[in-house]
Amino acid sequence: MSLDRQRKFEETLKGHIKRAGLTQAAVARKLGYRTDTLNKWIKGLNRIPDAELQKITEFLLLSGEEQQELFHLAGYIAVSSLLADQTRAKDGPAEMKRGSLTSAKNPSNRLLSVNYLSAGFFIGAFNELGNRAFQWSDAPAEVRASWPGLLLYSLRSVSNRITPRGFLRFTVALFVGAITIFLAAPVLRWPIEEIEARWQAFASYSLATWLVPLLVALLIPYSQPAAIPVQTISQRVNLLVVKFTGALVGFWVFSILGIGCALIWYYCFLPPLPPQIRALLALVPLLFSYAAAQRIPVDRHQMFAGKVRMHPADWLFLGVIGLAGPLSSLFLYTFYGLFTDRLSGPLSIILALIMIAGWEYRRSRSRTRF
Repeated sequence: MSLDRQRKFEETLKGHIKRAGLTQAAVARKLGYRTDTLNKWIKGLNRIPDAELQKITEFLLLSGEEQQELFHLAGYIAVSSLLADQTRAKDGPAEMKRGSLTSAKNPSNRLLSVNYLSAGFFIGAFNELGNRAFQWSDAPAEVRASWPGLLLYSLRSVSNRITPRGFLRFTVALFVGAITIFLAAPVLRWPIEEIEARWQAFASYSLATWLVPLLVALLIPYSQPAAIPVQTISQRVNLLVVKFTGALVGFWVFSILGIGCALIWYYCFLPPLPPQIRALLALVPLLFSYAAAQRIPVDRHQMFAGKVRMHPADWLFLGVIGLAGPLSSLFLYTFYGLFTDRLSGPLSIILALIMIAGWEYRRSRSRTRF
């Protein structure tokens, strides 16, 4: 970013914050950032991520043109919400009274945020998890350019933040991780020839699809207490249910992917996965369960204009994915012979993937049509 463009970006964003009657510290507190992180973004010392710039523009209730200007000055192209604003502009000027405010009053305009099963949702959740846990956004550009540099920066960030409270959180995370490995790792060993061991593995996995997300929602604290009000019992219950829904979806989606990886390994005529690899593979769903549990409350907070409550689609996901865990376990156990056959098993998986791709294609076509 050139100096002139950066200076213009700083002046413009500061002007919007001042016009809203806020300070940079207040904006950072409301959105869950550290004040120095936001200051570095505004001054150009660190480049602001496009997802964070989108959050700030939505929080400040900027119009489509104002968002477009800020994204251009920051070196980004127009985002999807701006395109939605342009579409609403064709329908009538009344729809253009602040794109984000309209979305807050009419949550159906933000249905894309409810799409748990998109890759973009989980990638964004994972990036937010890294920013909150390791302050990746504070790292210099040359550090963020490589994974080794980012890993060293993350380790240094963790070591600088070791406190009694942090140690307690780490202990809780170890406890949840141990339970996850105990319940979810056995189902990743293919083939499971002993009938009793097979039954125990699938029963444990079925239990894990509910117990692990519940532990994530209950025991692992939300990392943005300043951004979301949790003073009353009702607010705490709503936050807990929203966290549990996100955790449930994140865990089930990536646990199924883990089982798929174990099956592919088996179909390649390789020996069963070593216990250490199965343990690491079992922790991946836990990681994304936590990331989704952190992401969904923020989305709902923005969707409902500062309140956290369940979207109608959330209740649907809660019911469907809540049943999907035990039912998928029962399905795999019942058709174990089909999946262990190295001919019919891969063909069944390929057919299922084709059906999922066709369903996703039809859904994307219907979404763009409207």
